[in-house]
Amino acid sequence: MGNWREETMTYFETDMPVTNAYTESINRLAKDKNREGRGYSFEVVRARMLYTTKHKKKAPTAKVSPFYKKTIGYGLPDFAEEFNYGVDLSTI
Repeated sequence: MGNWREETMTYFETDMPVTNAYTESINRLAKDKNREGRGYSFEVVRARMLYTTKHKKKAPTAKVSPFYKKTIGYGLPDFAEEFNYGVDLSTI
């Protein structure tokens, strides 16, 4: 406890306690996957898991008017640009 006293007490003293439990769980899963597979270093497996968890590319969606079925051909769907949430796998 002597080495980590300040960090441990900070968790209890702040209004919004923050832990690294998510990172530690990813590290554990990465170690398990590293044991199962071959050809990748632990750092690569860990980076892929950290940077691609819940990685999503949202496709453009059409905004549909409530009057769409009541009118004939007035207005076209408004396609939004694609949003990329996360790191692209090819960069790792």
